[in-house]
Amino acid sequence: MLIGVVTGLAFIGFLRLLQLITWLSLDGGRRVLGFQGPYYVILLPAVGGLLVGALVSRFAQEARGSGVPQIMRTILLRGGRMRGRVAPAKLLASAITVGSGGSAGTVGSMVQIGAGLGSVVGQVL
Repeated sequence: MLIGVVTGLAFIGFLRLLQLITWLSLDGGRRVLGFQGPYYVILLPAVGGLLVGALVSRFAQEARGSGVPQIMRTILLRGGRMRGRVAPAKLLASAITVGSGGSAGTVGSMVQIGAGLGSVVGQVL
C-alpha cells in the first residue's frame, strides 16, 4: 500500500510539473522570449529533446525509452533493483518531453517511476 500511495503522489507531482512545463513552453515561452511563428513549433520539441538527452545521459541512463521494456530488463538482469535516481530522472525527462511537444506518453513513464520507487522502498525495507 505504501508504494501505491507514494506512486500516486509522484503521479500528481508529475502532472503538476507537466502543466508547468507545458505553460512555460507554449504561453510563457512566447511571452518571455517573444517567439512566434512556425519555427517555434519545430524548435520547441528539438530543444526539449536536447535537454532530456543531456539529463538522461548524465544522471540515469536507465530512464531511457518508454519504461516497460526497461523494467523487464531490470528485473531480468538486476533482480528488480533500480538506482534511486531513476524515478526522479524519468519523471523530469518525461515531463520535459511531453511538455515541450515531444512524441511520448505518460503511462509507460509512470510505470517505470512506480517501479523505481517500489524498488527503492523494497531495498530500504
